[in-house]
Amino acid sequence: PADGTTERLADLPTSRAFLGAAWLDGKFYAVGGGETSSSFMDIVEVYDPESDSWSTTAPLNIPRNGIFNSVVGANGHLIVIGGVGASGRLTSVEVYDPASNEWSLSNSIQQGRSGISVAIFDGKIWAMGGFGQGNTNLVDVGTVFIDGTEATAGSADLSATPAGDDVQAGTITTVAGTGANGFAGDGGPAVHASLFRPQGIFIDSS
Repeated sequence: PADGTTERLADLPTSRAFLGAAWLDGKFYAVGGGETSSSFMDIVEVYDPESDSWSTTAPLNIPRNGIFNSVVGANGHLIVIGGVGASGRLTSVEVYDPASNEWSLSNSIQQGRSGISVAIFDGKIWAMGGFGQGNTNLVDVGTVFIDGTEATAGSADLSATPAGDDVQAGTITTVAGTGANGFAGDGGPAVHASLFRPQGIFIDSS
């Protein structure tokens, strides 16, 4: 990057699509996915940039794909939220502890969905938007994760289903995406953005 050049790194060992990925403690994790949209993998592989090599970690408890933007590293753990599995859209949340090389199931999100956008804000993980059951039901809901390992139910309506997000000056910005009339080409993509101010709307049941 310093001189504006690129180089090819070690290939991902397992060919797949529809996976999720995130950095955690200087390593890059490739999580789940599938050979097709209707196949589901539990495999997790981790890339070490120091050695330019991949290794395999413990597998997910539930094979899943459709987790493009819903894997995040926080508080020394890797968190995977929702996605699609053999039973359909998933509510399950899995947490990986690299110290023990184990995945555990955390509290579930409120609605099964895939294609979720995730942002870390104010020490919490926000899971926004996505696709619900039937593949055309866009879900406008945000879910609060209290400490990165345990989920607490909480929600807020969003004015746009996000395909991406950013955190700026006390807001989570969701930019365009595929709106209710934009899926499958029936009305074009959404063209608006939402400035979502989450303060004060989460529910802490502790």
